[in-house]
Parts: sequence; structure tokens; C-alpha cells
Amino acid sequence: MQKTETFTGIEGINTQDRATQEGMGPIVDRSKEHLGPADKPIIQARRLLQQAVKTVQDGGTPRGVGPSYYAVRAGEGVLPRDADWRKILTPDLSSAEILQTV
Repeated sequence: MQKTETFTGIEGINTQDRATQEGMGPIVDRSKEHLGPADKPIIQARRLLQQAVKTVQDGGTPRGVGPSYYAVRAGEGVLPRDADWRKILTPDLSSAEILQTV
């Protein structure tokens, strides 16, 4: 079936993702949810979101929205096992060329 059509009947992966996200409805009852060790990132993300909401409600600014975060970039490379990645990647991540694209 998946060779010729989608299982969901919705055309395109982005549209399928959107339907899945929006199809859940605005409020999901998580009171009977049983999260395991593999769900730690989900737990942490929910805690961060709850903290951000409380911070905004209290009139503050949530983490991660300040101007210094706009220049945060990812880096990649294959390094020797004994290499210090900070010394190798930091100059690339803080170069003027990267910062000017912000």
C-alpha cells in the first residue's frame, strides 16, 4: 500500500504531521500517561514550557528569547578521539561571517 499511496490518505508528509498535531485537540488529558526513561526529553520539555508560561504570567521574560540566543548555531565535524572539540569548533561558531547572517 505505501508504495502507491499513503496509509493515512493525506497527501504529503508535512500535511500528515500537521494533521496529527492539530488532530489531538487543544487539551490532552495526560493524567493517566505512564512515561518511561526514554521519555525524559518530553518531561523536560514540558517542564521548560510550564516554567516559561509562569515566567510570562509573572511579567518576566522566558529563557531563550533574548538577543544573545539569535546567534546560536550548530556545528559539526569529525574529530580525533583525543581532540578538544571546544578549541576546534568554537572559532567557527563565533566567526564574524556567521554572526552577520543573524
